Amino acid sequence: MVTNGGMYVFQLFDYYSASRIVLVVAFAECVVVSAIYGIDRFYDNMEMMYGFPLPNWSKVFWVAITPLFTMGIFILGAISYSELEYKRKTVTYQYPNWAIVIGWMLALCSVVWIPITIVFRLLMSKGPLSKRVTDSIKPHLKSHQLRPGEDMNAVKLIYDDPSDDWMDADTSPNSDYTLPVYNMTSLLNSNGDIVKESKIENTPE
Repeated sequence: MVTNGGMYVFQLFDYYSASRIVLVVAFAECVVVSAIYGIDRFYDNMEMMYGFPLPNWSKVFWVAITPLFTMGIFILGAISYSELEYKRKTVTYQYPNWAIVIGWMLALCSVVWIPITIVFRLLMSKGPLSKRVTDSIKPHLKSHQLRPGEDMNAVKLIYDDPSDDWMDADTSPNSDYTLPVYNMTSLLNSNGDIVKESKIENTPE
């Protein structure tokens, strides 16, 4: 920013990285938090951090208003897109094609990891494509993140103890396997940290 070309670089980065692409990242964050991780679970986490519950009406912002708003602005920005120009008092600088390419590369650096992560998760999953998609969009949770009455077929548990030999068991609805049941009663110290957690295991026969 302190060189003669600093403002030109700033305009390039601001136009391509900060004005439009960040809206795609915000849209993806809202969808993942509200639809995959679970808006109710997210509000439970915030209540634990803040010490008081948030109003339920504010959930509509995460679920609907913010995703629609961000994606709507992005679409309108894409429709009205034009090549970058730097307008000064006496002259208008037209950026060359190689600078435009650099601008789009800067923009993609922040958003390209979203599809890369999706493809990676699908490739690392097992089974047919439909099962891979279903398993990939399940929230991966530890026992203390489970909510009362949790549908265990809609989440994937992460176990800290590697000796749990039922980690890779068949837990499909048609199997005879019973998932271990975790109670939601934990003992907290004065700092709010979990110091003890009880677990009731239903081991397979």
